Amino acid sequence: MTTHRDQRRRRASPFARIWDAIHDLQERTENMATQADVDALTASVDQVATDLATARTTLQQEIDSLAQQNPGLDLSALTAAVAPIDQAVQALGALKPDPAPAPTPTPPAGS
Repeated sequence: MTTHRDQRRRRASPFARIWDAIHDLQERTENMATQADVDALTASVDQVATDLATARTTLQQEIDSLAQQNPGLDLSALTAAVAPIDQAVQALGALKPDPAPAPTPTPPAGS
């Protein structure tokens, strides 16, 4: 299906096609993340990881305290329910871009 823009490009002057190409590039550029966006996202992810680690530590302390106060209680299910938080924190800390960023080219010697 051809769009009105496609039809216009076919019959438009070379200048109109160039203008449309510049406009397309501008739209793509506006949708790209900036370093500040990436840094803000990184800080948010770090905060989530910290919050999860803190929650896991607090929960484990509460479970340990409950176990000491009530030695007859079976807390194995509760302990097992908390265990995946450790895995989530580790997985969050191990996140890598997919696909990995291209290596930064090394400038030639003597430049």
